[in-house]
Amino acid sequence: MTQQARNTLMWCEKQGITPEFLIRDADTKFSASFDTVWTSEAARVLQIPHRAPDANAFAESSERMGLTPNSLSP
Repeated sequence: MTQQARNTLMWCEKQGITPEFLIRDADTKFSASFDTVWTSEAARVLQIPHRAPDANAFAESSERMGLTPNSLSP
Protein backbone atom coordinates (compact mmCIF):
# COMPACT_ATOMS: atom_id res chain seq x y z
CA MET A 1 0.00 0.00 0.00
CA THR A 2 2.88 2.37 0.67
CA GLN A 3 4.02 2.14 -2.95
CA GLN A 4 0.47 2.86 -4.11
CA ALA A 5 0.47 6.00 -1.98
CA ARG A 6 3.73 7.11 -3.62
CA ASN A 7 2.35 6.35 -7.09
CA THR A 8 -0.80 8.33 -6.37
CA LEU A 9 1.20 11.30 -5.14
CA MET A 10 3.40 11.19 -8.25
CA TRP A 11 0.25 11.20 -10.39
CA CYS A 12 -1.12 14.14 -8.40
CA GLU A 13 2.09 16.05 -8.98
CA LYS A 14 1.90 15.42 -12.75
CA GLN A 15 -1.69 16.68 -12.78
CA GLY A 16 -0.84 19.75 -10.71
CA ILE A 17 -2.95 18.55 -7.79
CA THR A 18 -1.88 19.22 -4.22
CA PRO A 19 -3.81 16.86 -1.93
CA GLU A 20 -4.86 18.47 1.32
CA PHE A 21 -6.76 15.56 2.86
CA LEU A 22 -6.87 11.80 2.68
CA ILE A 23 -10.01 10.26 4.13
CA ARG A 24 -9.60 6.56 4.80
CA ASP A 25 -11.18 3.77 6.78
CA ALA A 26 -9.59 1.76 9.57
CA ASP A 27 -8.54 -1.18 7.41
CA THR A 28 -5.32 -2.82 8.61
CA LYS A 29 -3.84 -2.64 5.11
CA PHE A 30 -3.17 1.06 5.79
CA SER A 31 0.08 1.00 7.75
CA ALA A 32 1.82 3.84 9.54
CA SER A 33 4.19 4.15 6.58
CA PHE A 34 1.18 4.70 4.29
CA ASP A 35 0.09 7.64 6.45
CA THR A 36 3.67 8.93 6.63
CA VAL A 37 3.89 9.13 2.83
CA TRP A 38 0.79 11.33 2.73
CA THR A 39 1.79 13.52 5.67
CA SER A 40 5.23 14.06 4.12
CA GLU A 41 3.40 15.89 1.33
CA ALA A 42 1.49 18.02 3.87
CA ALA A 43 -1.75 16.08 3.39
CA ARG A 44 -3.84 15.59 6.50
CA VAL A 45 -4.85 11.94 6.99
CA LEU A 46 -8.34 11.53 8.43
CA GLN A 47 -9.54 8.14 9.55
CA ILE A 48 -13.29 7.64 9.64
CA PRO A 49 -14.69 6.32 12.91
CA HIS A 50 -15.04 2.57 13.42
CA ARG A 51 -18.46 1.19 12.62
CA ALA A 52 -19.59 4.34 10.84
CA PRO A 53 -21.06 3.14 7.54
CA ASP A 54 -22.49 6.57 6.70
CA ALA A 55 -19.04 8.16 6.96
CA ASN A 56 -17.56 5.41 4.80
CA ALA A 57 -20.27 5.87 2.18
CA PHE A 58 -19.61 9.62 2.10
CA ALA A 59 -15.86 9.10 1.66
CA GLU A 60 -16.41 6.60 -1.15
CA SER A 61 -18.92 8.79 -2.98
CA SER A 62 -16.57 11.78 -2.72
CA GLU A 63 -13.81 9.65 -4.20
CA ARG A 64 -15.96 8.52 -7.12
CA MET A 65 -17.09 12.05 -7.85
CA GLY A 66 -13.54 13.41 -7.69
CA LEU A 67 -14.42 16.02 -5.12
CA THR A 68 -11.65 18.08 -3.67
CA PRO A 69 -11.75 20.23 -0.54
CA ASN A 70 -11.84 23.32 -2.78
CA SER A 71 -14.87 22.04 -4.67
CA LEU A 72 -16.71 21.56 -1.37
CA SER A 73 -16.21 25.19 -0.28
CA PRO A 74 -19.22 27.49 -0.64
